[in-house]
Amino acid sequence: MNRKPYLRPKKKKKRPLFYRLLTAFVVLSALLVALLNVYISGRLTEYESAHPKHAAARLFEAFFREPDFLDLIARSGYELGEWESVEDAVAYFDGLAAEGPFTYTQVT
Repeated sequence: MNRKPYLRPKKKKKRPLFYRLLTAFVVLSALLVALLNVYISGRLTEYESAHPKHAAARLFEAFFREPDFLDLIARSGYELGEWESVEDAVAYFDGLAAEGPFTYTQVT
């Protein structure tokens, strides 16, 4: 007799409830961490850019790379004495600028 043996269909083994819940928890936790990472990294970038270190560097770049001393004196709110004139102050700052470029040094 050349009969083929009867092959029973294999039953799918069901994982216990604990492992299904554990897998779901791990997947959901990984998704939550990924979403929080995206959200927090954006907020940290915004937070860090508001620090005085970065604000001071931006102000230096805006006002001292190519300085307009007349505008800087006007914005400073400094009142010149009776023996000083705006032209003298601008000439003084132009002399300082002629010595070399202004540099920004962070002081903590």
